[in-house]
Amino acid sequence: MDIDRKADVEHIDAPIRDGEKVTTATGAAVVESAYANLSRWQIVKTFWLAIVFAAVATFGSLTDGYEFAVVFELTRASVTAGILANQGFINKFGLTNAAGEKFLGATMISLWGGLLSVTTFLGQIIAGWSNDVIGRKGNMYIFTAFFIIGVTLECVSKDWKMWLAAKTLFGCGLGMVQVTMTTYISEIAPTQVRGALLALYSLGFALGQFASSIALQVIQTTDPLNWLRAVYTQWIFIGLWIIGMVFLPESPWHLARQKKVEQAKKSMKRIYGHVAGYDVEREFLVLATEIEHAEFIREEMQGHKIVEIFRGVNLRRTLASTFPIVLQQLCGVPIFFSYLTYFFQMAGLKDPFVASVIMYVLLLAGIIISFWTTERIGRRPLLLYGCVIMFIANIGLGLSGSFTITSSALNASLAMSCIWVFTYAMSAAPIGFVVAAETATPRLKSLTTGFAIGCYGALNVVFQFTVPLMLAADGANWGVKAAYLFAGLTVFGALGIFFFTPETSGRTFSEMDELFELRISPRHFAKTQTTAQKAGIL
Repeated sequence: MDIDRKADVEHIDAPIRDGEKVTTATGAAVVESAYANLSRWQIVKTFWLAIVFAAVATFGSLTDGYEFAVVFELTRASVTAGILANQGFINKFGLTNAAGEKFLGATMISLWGGLLSVTTFLGQIIAGWSNDVIGRKGNMYIFTAFFIIGVTLECVSKDWKMWLAAKTLFGCGLGMVQVTMTTYISEIAPTQVRGALLALYSLGFALGQFASSIALQVIQTTDPLNWLRAVYTQWIFIGLWIIGMVFLPESPWHLARQKKVEQAKKSMKRIYGHVAGYDVEREFLVLATEIEHAEFIREEMQGHKIVEIFRGVNLRRTLASTFPIVLQQLCGVPIFFSYLTYFFQMAGLKDPFVASVIMYVLLLAGIIISFWTTERIGRRPLLLYGCVIMFIANIGLGLSGSFTITSSALNASLAMSCIWVFTYAMSAAPIGFVVAAETATPRLKSLTTGFAIGCYGALNVVFQFTVPLMLAADGANWGVKAAYLFAGLTVFGALGIFFFTPETSGRTFSEMDELFELRISPRHFAKTQTTAQKAGIL
């Protein structure tokens, strides 16, 4: 599109009204929802059922968090890692040394953790494509099947190779969950509370991790050799998810893009139709107008969908989606989640379970607070200020390993680590998924989200293999000084967010389309008035 764009304007040219539609400076028609001017509290009271559907969708992330290892050392942070330290599990799958003792070989441990990360990455990439081919509900059925088969294989595994097969299937399912559910929630959530509802995914993930820690603690203190009890508990989360999934409607955005008009309207009625006076024809027009504009852009670019996310305006949107989610890997997760329990123990708290409880309380508290701050303060400020604090925490942790450790230095490291966890929980942890799912143009949302989360998964694969070598005494032996590396990576992530990620709080999809197409600087997204705002629609 050959449009005269200005990067740093405060206002967009006045609109041309045409009935319910207005025409933007790019020539695109805009129709906004009749509920676009409601406050957040009014939206909660009015569209409570849509919020319930979004909350149900997070049950998938409970299974995700319960199974997926979020640290790179063998800690108690997940069922998979915890079981590796369980003597009953070792007796079942371990090799026998010369002294007749059972142990887990380095190769099998590496394959269990490494392939889980690799197949998770593959699931993320595949989901970006399959979401558009078989729909969000179709993907839900597929990753649920992966979970069911994976847990079944875990329950009946006779050797370590069968356990490896279970991890491979689980990895594919976990990757598909992350892309599918964040995309789905972003499409059904009312604009005013979209960020808070997307943050629910991170809350579900953290709750799943916390539940796995509790499960392993119960088994360790009651019947440590009966490791299968930890595996069986996974059926609880899968069962909750299956019950909820049955009642979830397909995304109306997906149905509308597939030209299944009546099915899309039926889905909208299920999600929003309980509201008195709800005009499904008017609200469907909002979707149809956005999709029509996206199709026009596609024809202008004359490219395949996958290519489109790397071209023109869509490349900016892809980068805007990617930097916040990869910040989760860049800001120091491998260091802080590996060493926080150790710091607590060194400070006199000998029970590692109590230390993990404190860590998860900080994590959950930060994520819960982010439900409010994400909408009120905004995504961009929280990410950038979070980068500053996490950078300082990384430097502080690195310094603690560069000099002789004293009780004062240890207490300072513990305090900085707690501050880092809380900051991470309020910034990168929830907002990474929020921005990854909402920044892309709706037609390319699944592919863009899949690519962004896939980059996050690719970094996880890299760090899964490299960070243990950085930390190990028989490797680089950096110890906590590896935090210096993550301080530098945090700066890189912050620069990417500063130059590419705009403030999207309260913006409708059509507003974001307009602002991106006018090449408004990310720094000025929040204060630039769109056509709909100038027309008094918003």
